[in-house]
Amino acid sequence: MTNHTDIIPMRASYNKAASALKKILKNERLVDELVNTQTIEFSKLRSDFPNMNRNQAIKISILNAAILLESEKYTPTLSFIQVAFKKRSPKYDWLSDRSSYIFELKNSGASLREIKAAVFYRFHKKISHTLISQFINNSKANHEC
Repeated sequence: MTNHTDIIPMRASYNKAASALKKILKNERLVDELVNTQTIEFSKLRSDFPNMNRNQAIKISILNAAILLESEKYTPTLSFIQVAFKKRSPKYDWLSDRSSYIFELKNSGASLREIKAAVFYRFHKKISHTLISQFINNSKANHEC
């Protein structure tokens, strides 16, 4: 008698699926995506293999969902989730506290280097223009969703 796992094609090896799962479990929004994908995978498995043990089907569907999410890591939703997860620095938090000032300058047509100079002039705080750019792009993405 053969085990059901012998005839079920996993999307990748167990080690690769576990590695993908480890990356996904770092962020709550990625876990939400994993759960959504896992439910779809679970229903596919149960319809294809109705006699399969339920626990085995759950395990396989979770691993397959992790592989699917990692293979689609360049889709817009997952890319945004990855960006939103990046660690914040004290300077980034400082920018979020003064976001109205930053966006007021940006909306009036100031360049990133001009915003950098204005922040230094007004608050005596050195912040790179690349960090300001990152903050503006992340804030716009958060407000669009």
